[in-house]
Amino acid sequence: MEKGNITVLRRVLQTSRACVRYKNIQHISWNNSTYDIIEMKVYTSGGVIIQEVSKEELEKFTKVYFDYVEMVDNVRW
Repeated sequence: MEKGNITVLRRVLQTSRACVRYKNIQHISWNNSTYDIIEMKVYTSGGVIIQEVSKEELEKFTKVYFDYVEMVDNVRW
């Protein structure tokens, strides 16, 4: 896998393997493989997407995703 293969949109994450809507994400986790590369796992009802990303990409995704989750939670409550 190459790093730099994700596109973070407002409601969708596009990786080199799949596109997933944020509402379908159940869990995310990450592990630093090396200093520059992070292995990110996105868990969905369809399975797990494993993608290597840079630190900047992970930070961008988590910020947008957490903002989305907060917005959805505020609408529900």
